Amino acid sequence: MKTNFRASLLFVLVVALLALGAACGGSDDSGDDDDASADSGSSGNTPNKSKKSVTVPKISDGAYGSGKIHIEITGDKKQTVDLEGGGFASGGALVLTYGDTEVSSFLSFSSNKGDEAGGMVITTKQVATAGAWGEECDFTFSESGDSVSGEFTCEKIEALEVGSAKSHRITVKAKFSLKR
Repeated sequence: MKTNFRASLLFVLVVALLALGAACGGSDDSGDDDDASADSGSSGNTPNKSKKSVTVPKISDGAYGSGKIHIEITGDKKQTVDLEGGGFASGGALVLTYGDTEVSSFLSFSSNKGDEAGGMVITTKQVATAGAWGEECDFTFSESGDSVSGEFTCEKIEALEVGSAKSHRITVKAKFSLKR
């Protein structure tokens, strides 16, 4: 049963990342070339790829009922938010959710050999974005006793403007923690 539960959690993340990736992969249909990103040189719409390998430490099963995340978005769009949330771990997979009425953040981690390490999805009233650990995003993560904590940076990733097909380049930096 734990395997099915873990597979379901990872499936939800993959679907969210694929849906957001498909939406973000489109071009700017506005026809307005005056606001092209300063990052548009030879890299075009290619996200900044991480060069670091990622390893998620072993994760103990359990619920995390109290946590916080601080998110800073810079680049074409700017926003800083502090959110509260919770999470749960089962079979080597950890899912953390944070949110309020205007912003939500979803993080996943897997310490299972052969699984993807996980990633993040963030939606605000301005933009929606996603990134995978070791691909678009670098992270540190630790579990100590009854808490987990970490931070991540996703540099020059693509974000879709909510309500339009307009694409932007942003950098996301975040620090998170949770307690059981």
